Order: sequence, then C-alpha cells, then structure tokens
Amino acid sequence: MSDGRLVGLFCLSMTSIESFSVPKSVRSGMSRVSFPAILIGRLAVDVGCQGNGVGRALVSDAIERSVELADSIGAKFVVVDPKSGLGEWYRNQGFRCPPDETDGRMFLPMKAARRMVRGGEG
Repeated sequence: MSDGRLVGLFCLSMTSIESFSVPKSVRSGMSRVSFPAILIGRLAVDVGCQGNGVGRALVSDAIERSVELADSIGAKFVVVDPKSGLGEWYRNQGFRCPPDETDGRMFLPMKAARRMVRGGEG
C-alpha cells in the first residue's frame, strides 16, 4: 500500500508441472511424472503505478515466500501463467519456457529461486 492505496497484489497456490515441460538438464535426478510447484497467480499492478518497479518487487516477494515454503510443501518449481505479451518480462525475472514452447506456463527451478533470494542472481 502507498498512502493507504493498494498498488499491487499476488497470490500463491499449489500446482504441479509436468515433467515433459521441464528440460532434462533441470529435472536431473528427479524421477517423477509431475512435480509439485508454487503458482504465482493474480499478479496485478495498479495502472498508475506500472513501470515503477512494483511488479518486479511483487515477483521478488512472491519468489522469496515460495522459497520459504518450498521445503515444507515439497515444491520443486515456481510457475507463472503470464498474460499475453508478458513472457519476455517474466524471462527477465528468471522464468523459463518449457522446451519447444514460447508461450504459456513458465517455470523457475527452486534451486534458482534460492540463489536469487540469497543474492546470487537477479
């Protein structure tokens, strides 16, 4: 909130990501058909506040909270379902597209998320 006004929001929920959606190099050592994941959903920024880093701060907070929860819920990835035209923005935040796809659900391995939270990336 800024001056008592809501400027952005997001929610986190459990989901899964199919193993074929993750490159072999990322799923190395993980033998599952699908992996538990945390979905960043309903990310929104007030139109008047867009372009001022609010969205980036919200994604950063969502990733940090996901890392905090990951071990207790077994999540291996953070995922997003970007609105049309926002894939590149999420790529700049560290998310990847599944192999052979350029649109749709994107993922961030929890190992990378932990590095980001510790300041090793991003």
